[in-house]
Amino acid sequence: MHRNIAVTLLTLFAIAFGCFTANASATTRETTTPARERAALLQFAQANLSGTYEGNVERFIIKGHEARATRVYRMVINPDMVNATVWIHEDGKLLYTLLAKLQRRNNNVYAGTTRPVEGKNYTPDKIELQFAADGRSVHWYHNDNTMEGSGTLRRQ
Repeated sequence: MHRNIAVTLLTLFAIAFGCFTANASATTRETTTPARERAALLQFAQANLSGTYEGNVERFIIKGHEARATRVYRMVINPDMVNATVWIHEDGKLLYTLLAKLQRRNNNVYAGTTRPVEGKNYTPDKIELQFAADGRSVHWYHNDNTMEGSGTLRRQ
């Protein structure tokens, strides 16, 4: 009789444990789909990369690598990680205010274009922003087919 009770208890335990592990497996599969992983990564990026960055950008003419004045770039990226505003200063004077439209290329790399809001004789640039993994800085690169520039902007 004790043997029958033991077998019954073991059977019930096995059934219960089997259902538990099956549900756990199903839950794990459901929560780790590539779409959910991408959404989680995007949430991480939005929470950790948006904000204000500032730094020097060295510029030069593409043909002949002729150097131009280094400028201070201040960029504020919206939490949507699609829109940004950029202020460009030279010798303490505001030269341009730009709007940037960004697209995520991969992990921490975004690319896009700029357009002027304020400032004369500005040629829109193609830009690439490569964020440090910790979100403390971003490497800025721009190119308008005549001039290009790059530099590191630090989180403010």
